[in-house]
Amino acid sequence: MATTREKVAGLYIAFFNRAPDKAGLDYWESRAEELGDDRAIKELSSGFASSTLNVIIYTMVSQIGSL
Repeated sequence: MATTREKVAGLYIAFFNRAPDKAGLDYWESRAEELGDDRAIKELSSGFASSTLNVIIYTMVSQIGSL
C-alpha cells in the first residue's frame, strides 16, 4: 500500500508532470495527519484539478489535439 508521501508525489506527477517540492510534500503530509489520508488526498486532487495551471495545461493540450 502506498504511503501518504507516495500518493501526494503521484498526484503532482500526474497533474503537473513533475515531482513535488519539499514544502508542498511536507504540507500535504501534515494535512493528511489532520484530516485523515483519504480526505486529504481527495482535497489535494480536487484542488489540483481546478487549479489555474492545470486548466491552462489541459486546455492547451486539448486544443493542440484537435488540430
